[in-house]
Amino acid sequence: MKKSPIYSLGFSLSVLGFLLLPFNSATAGWYQIKNYEGTVGRAPVHLSLQTFDKLNGETDTRIVGSYYYDSHRVPLKLNGNRLPNGDITLCESDLGLEDQQPMAEPLCTFTLDVPSKSLTGTWKSGTKSFDVQLREVGELDNNEEERIEGTVEIPMWHFTRKAMFIGVYRKVDTCEKIVMSQLKTVSILDGQILDNTLLAQAEKDTNDDSLACEAGLLMTEIYSNLESGDGLNSVTIHYGGGKMGYDAIATLERNAY
Repeated sequence: MKKSPIYSLGFSLSVLGFLLLPFNSATAGWYQIKNYEGTVGRAPVHLSLQTFDKLNGETDTRIVGSYYYDSHRVPLKLNGNRLPNGDITLCESDLGLEDQQPMAEPLCTFTLDVPSKSLTGTWKSGTKSFDVQLREVGELDNNEEERIEGTVEIPMWHFTRKAMFIGVYRKVDTCEKIVMSQLKTVSILDGQILDNTLLAQAEKDTNDDSLACEAGLLMTEIYSNLESGDGLNSVTIHYGGGKMGYDAIATLERNAY
């Protein structure tokens, strides 16, 4: 496959051989995201949820998400549904380090009410039960007229033994659209930012206009727009654009594996 390097950041680009839906994100947005901060019991957490009702109709009650405890910094995958009364249930499972797939049957631990701009409810597992208090800190919706409010930092499902990855989404003026503008590599051990890779600027430096301003806009579930790379110190970022999208292999400045 032909690859077009972005030398300043150690990227290489190649055609991605699949897409989850029969249209691409360059022409149709599919992200309805709300980000929250708060506590499970006394433990501070960051939580991000994606819904699908505007994409597939009001009957689509699916919810996916990603959350992490501030003291652990290991993302947990969430799958759930919106109930007829408006409440939501969320099931969590650890992601395997090797293949990033759920290691066991998920536990449906969250039952949450959805007041305006907040989530309240309970987290339960076995005999343990904790109150949940979360406040909305950011929202992204590119299904219709693009809209973004507050901080939208996406904890990606992929992680390593040393680091988790956060995609920062914002509306970039030079792109005139919402994109993953930068990628933060965060130490699981102490929360230190190991690497901060700027993406939108680098895309504009390419000679291929179809690659500009498409970082993090391919996969249907936003948390899947970053996966393992082709080496011990790289990650793959999925790009929209074209008929099938593209891969960007990002070489990190510091060892995250």
